[in-house]
Amino acid sequence: MEKDIELIRKNLGYYTGLTFWDTAILPKMKEESDNARRIMERVKRLFQVANKCQEVVVRHRNALIGNTPTWYIVNQQGEREESSTASAIAEHLRRLQAQWLRMSIGRYPLHSDPIAKAVDDALTTGYGYLRLWSPARFAKSANIYQRIGLHSPDIESVNIIRDNDEFVDKIEYTFIYKNEALKEVQQLDEQGRTVFHWENANGNRVTMDNGLDEIKLDLGGHFTVYEIKRSPLITDTVRRAQDAINHALTMMPTNIEYSGFLTRVVANGLPPGTWEVINGRETFTPTGELLFSPGVTNFVAGIPTFDNAGNILNYTTPSVSTEGIADVAPLINAYKTHCAVIYETTNQAHILSSDMTISGISRQQLRADFKTSLGTDKVALEAILADCWATALFMLLQGQIATIKKYDIVVDLLLELGEPSAEERAAVREDYKAGLLSQQTAISLNGYVDNPAAEVENINKEASANTTVNEDVTGDIIDLPRPNIEDAA
Repeated sequence: MEKDIELIRKNLGYYTGLTFWDTAILPKMKEESDNARRIMERVKRLFQVANKCQEVVVRHRNALIGNTPTWYIVNQQGEREESSTASAIAEHLRRLQAQWLRMSIGRYPLHSDPIAKAVDDALTTGYGYLRLWSPARFAKSANIYQRIGLHSPDIESVNIIRDNDEFVDKIEYTFIYKNEALKEVQQLDEQGRTVFHWENANGNRVTMDNGLDEIKLDLGGHFTVYEIKRSPLITDTVRRAQDAINHALTMMPTNIEYSGFLTRVVANGLPPGTWEVINGRETFTPTGELLFSPGVTNFVAGIPTFDNAGNILNYTTPSVSTEGIADVAPLINAYKTHCAVIYETTNQAHILSSDMTISGISRQQLRADFKTSLGTDKVALEAILADCWATALFMLLQGQIATIKKYDIVVDLLLELGEPSAEERAAVREDYKAGLLSQQTAISLNGYVDNPAAEVENINKEASANTTVNEDVTGDIIDLPRPNIEDAA
C-alpha cells in the first residue's frame, strides 16, 4: 500500500504546530479591505495554541526509549556470551553508538538522536526510518567509527518496494548530490549480498561518489534502511480535538480584550455639580466625576424633569450597572474536555489531573492500559534496533563477517511510565499488607527502584544482619526494624 503523502504532511503539521493557523476553526474574513485586514491582524495576534499532538507523541516515545536501551551479545543458542570475542564485538558497537550520538548533534531541530526522530515520525505519520550509510568525507578516517553513520531520513525520501509475499524486494532512498536529485537503490543478489547503485531522475545508473558503479557487501542479508511502521497516534479525532483546544484558548484573551476593563454605567443620574439660574432657568453645571475607590461613598442625584415654565416637576431614579470582564470558565472547561479526548484516544488518560475526577484505582488501570499499548511497539523496536546494529557491525568489520555471524544482539527497552501518584502507592501498600501482592511486585509498582529483585535481596540481607546482631549482642542496643515496603514508600 502506497503512503498517503497528504495525510503524512497534515500530521507532521500538527506535530510541529506549523499549520495550526491554517487549520484553525476560528471565523476568518477575506482580507480584501483595510478593515478586514485590521480585524484579522487582531485575531492572529491573539491566536493561542497548546500542542497536545506533539505532547502525546513525545510522551509515548519517552515511555519507549526514555531510558537508554540495554543490550548484550548472545551466541547461536541464545545464551548470553561473555567471551573475549563477544566483548570485543560489544566494544565496537558501544563506540559506534557514541560516534552516532556525536554526529547527531545539531542535525535534528526537535530531537537529540536519529532513533528519537524515527520513533516520533512513526507515531505521528505511521512511518519512521533509520538508515546506515558510509559518509564519503570519512571514508579514509583514522577513526574507523566515523566511517559508519546512522541517521533518520525524511519520510518522503524512502520508498520500500515489496514482493507478493510482502518481503522487501528493493529500497530506494532519494537525496540531493551536487544539486541533483538522485536515488540510492539497494537489492539482494542471489548470494544474499546487498547491492547498492545510484540512479538519476530518469532511472539511469550514475557513478557513485566513490567512483564505482555499484557496491556489493555481505550484510547478512540485511538492508541498510529500517522502517518503523504502525498506526499513527494523530488520528482525525485527535486533530479535531487539537483544533478545538486552540479555539478555546484563543477565545480567552479575545473575549477578555473585547470586554475590556471593569466598567460602571450610571443611568438617570447626575455627576457631582451645582445648579445655577441662567437666563431665568435652573441649569446644572458638572464640577467633577464620581469617585470609585475603597472607602468612598457617592450620592447620586436623579435628573430633574421640568414643565413648560421651567419648574422642576420630578426627579428620575438613578441606577448603576457594572460590566466586568468575560467569564472564561466555560472555555477552560472546553479546553480540559478536549485535552481529555486526546489523552483517552492515545491511551494516555492516566495523566489526567485530579480535577478531572480520576481516582487512584482508575488511574492505575489507565496506566496499565498505557503500558499494554506500548507492548507491540516495544517488541518491534527491539527487533529493528538489533538488526540495525548488527548491520552496522557487518559494515564496519567486513573482514570479520564469519566471526560476527556467530553472534546476535539482544535489545531490551526499559519502559518509562513516569512516577506513580501518592494515591497509587498507598493502594499498592494496602494490597501488599493484604497479601494480594508479592514483595517484589509491590516494590516494582512503587517505582522507587530500577531492580526490584535486587532490592528484595538487599532487604533480606539487612533483615538477616539485624537478626544476627540481636542474637549475639546484649545490652542497651536499639532493635532496628525490618525494612519493608512501607519504608520504601
